[in-house]
Amino acid sequence: MRLARWFPSTLKNKLTLAFLLLILVPFSILNYYNFAKMESVLRVKISEQSQEELNRMNKAFEEIITITNRTFTLLEQDPNISDMLRNPGKYDAYDTQANLENKFKAITNSIFLTSPRVYYTVLDRKGHYYTSYKPLEPLDYNRLSQEDWFQEGKEAKGAFRWYLEKNYVHKDESPNPRLLSVYGNFRQADGSAFAVVRISIDYLDWFRSITYGTSEDKQYFLVDANRQLIAQSTDAPLDLSELNVPLSSHTESGYGMDSSYIMNYSYVPWLDWYFLKRVPKDIVYAEIDKLKASFFISFLIFTLTFIGITFLIASATTRPLKQLQLKMQSVVRKNLKVYLPEEGYRGEILELSQTFNQMVGDMNDLVQRLKKEERQKEAVHFQMLLSQTNPHFLLNTLNTIKWIALGKGDEEVAEICVSLGRLLEASLNSEVELLHLKDEIELVEAYVYIQNFRYKQSFVVHYDVDPALEFALVPKLSLQLLVENSIQHGLSGKQGEGQIWIRAYPREASLVVEVEDNGIGLAEAELQKNRSGRKRSGIGLSNLKERLALLFKDQAGMLVQSMEAGTMVQYHLPLLLSKPYGKE
Repeated sequence: MRLARWFPSTLKNKLTLAFLLLILVPFSILNYYNFAKMESVLRVKISEQSQEELNRMNKAFEEIITITNRTFTLLEQDPNISDMLRNPGKYDAYDTQANLENKFKAITNSIFLTSPRVYYTVLDRKGHYYTSYKPLEPLDYNRLSQEDWFQEGKEAKGAFRWYLEKNYVHKDESPNPRLLSVYGNFRQADGSAFAVVRISIDYLDWFRSITYGTSEDKQYFLVDANRQLIAQSTDAPLDLSELNVPLSSHTESGYGMDSSYIMNYSYVPWLDWYFLKRVPKDIVYAEIDKLKASFFISFLIFTLTFIGITFLIASATTRPLKQLQLKMQSVVRKNLKVYLPEEGYRGEILELSQTFNQMVGDMNDLVQRLKKEERQKEAVHFQMLLSQTNPHFLLNTLNTIKWIALGKGDEEVAEICVSLGRLLEASLNSEVELLHLKDEIELVEAYVYIQNFRYKQSFVVHYDVDPALEFALVPKLSLQLLVENSIQHGLSGKQGEGQIWIRAYPREASLVVEVEDNGIGLAEAELQKNRSGRKRSGIGLSNLKERLALLFKDQAGMLVQSMEAGTMVQYHLPLLLSKPYGKE
C-alpha cells in the first residue's frame, strides 16, 4: 500500500509514467549497451590490427636473426676464408683483410638487403684480427682476445648466443649506444676452434626505420622479459608495472590495457624480447565519444519534447473519458436509462460515444431477453421434473415384474425385465453422452436379448471388436440404434436366418465402427415401406448423424452403403481412450 501511493492515479499521469518507464528507460539502457558494445568491438578491431602489425615486425626481425645465423655457415663453408684463417702465414695480411672485407660486403648485399647495418669481427688463433668497420677506439689483438665475447666464443658449442653490448663502431657509422651481437667459432675436423667470429647488427637503426612514418598516436617499444626497455619510437615514458600484460610467461601475443592505453605485444623467442605497441584510449574513442555526446543531447531534447506532447495528448484524451466515466456511473444509478450526447465530438471520441449509446441500448434489449428466457427455463425445468416421474415409475414397475417372474420360476421374463431396465436407465441418464465401447456393447446385448424373443431367435449377432478398444468412447446408444435399424428394416422382411456383424477397429487417429446385416437391402426396404403405406421416415440414422456433428464437428462422419446382400452402416470419430479409475 505504501508503494502504491507513489504511483499516479489519473490516466494522464499513468500514460506519462508508462512512457518513461516502458519506452525511454529501456531505450536509454539499450543505447548505452550498444555504445558499450561498439567500444568493445572497436577496441578488439584496433587490437587485431595492432597485433597484425606487431607480428609483421616480429617476423621481419626474426628473419634478420635467422639470416645472421646463416652468415656463420656461409663464412665457415668458404674454403678460401677457412684456409686463410687456419694458415695466415701462407697469405699476405692485406690480401686476407681485403678478401674478408669483400666476402662481408657480398654477404651483406646478397642476404641482408634492406636489413640494418651489419658489422663483422674475426679473430684467428694466431694473433690476427679482421673487421668490416671503422672502430671507435684503436684495436689490439691482445685486448680483443681478452674480451668476454672471444673467451666465450672459442668455447661455444651448439646454438648461437645473442647479447647486447656497448657500441664499438665509430660514431660516423653508428651513433647508437648499443649493438645486438652473436658470436661463435669455426672448428676443424678434429673439433678444435681455429677462429672466433662476432657479427653485430644495429638493431636501433632497424627499429627506427621500421617505425618511421607512423603517426604520433602509435607508440612502439622493444623490451625484454624483465620489462627493461631496449628501444622505443617515442620519448613518452613507459610504465609496465600497472599494465596487465603477462610479459614474463612467454606468451606469443596478446593485449592488455589500463585507464589510458591499449597495449599489444608480440614475443621474440630468439632473444626473449617483446615488441610492444601502445595506442592512447582517448584517440581510439575520440570519434565515438563525440558521437555519443551528440546522440545523448539530441535524445534528451527529443525526450523532453515528447513528454510534453504526450502530456498534452493525454489531457485531450482523458477529458472526454472523464465525462464518459461519469455517464457510466449514472448508468448504474438510472438502470441503463442514460444517453451520451454525440454532438461536439469527432474521430475516436465520437465513435466511442456512439458505441456507448449502442451498448446501452443492446444491454437493455439483452436484459429483457434474459428475463424472458429465464421465465421459459423455469417452465421447462418444471416440465422436466414432472416428466421424470413416469420413467422412474416404469423402472420400479419393471423391477416388480422381475421379482414376480422369479417368484414363479419364469427366468426368461425376469431377464427380459433386466435387459429392458438397462436400456431404459441408459436413456434416462441425460448427463452422460459418451460411453465406453464395452458398455455400449452390453446395451446392444441387452437389446438383442429382448428382440430374439420377439423374432423367435431368427438372427445371430457377431462381434469383431479389438480388445484394446474396450475403453474407447462412443456416443451413447449409437450401436443399439444401428442394430435396431438392421433388425427392423433389413431382417424383419427376410426369409431364413439373419446375420448381423458388429466391427470396431482403429484407423490412424480415428475409431471406425461398422454394423452390417445380410437383410433385404436399402432398395427392397424402401419398396416394402411404400407398399405398407408408411409415410413417416425413420429418424434413427439422421439423429445419430446430427449427434456426431454436434460432438465432434468435422472430425466425425457416417456412411450408409449397400452390400451384395444387405446393408452396412459405418461411422468414424476421433479415437478417445478413457480408462476408468480403480475402485481403490
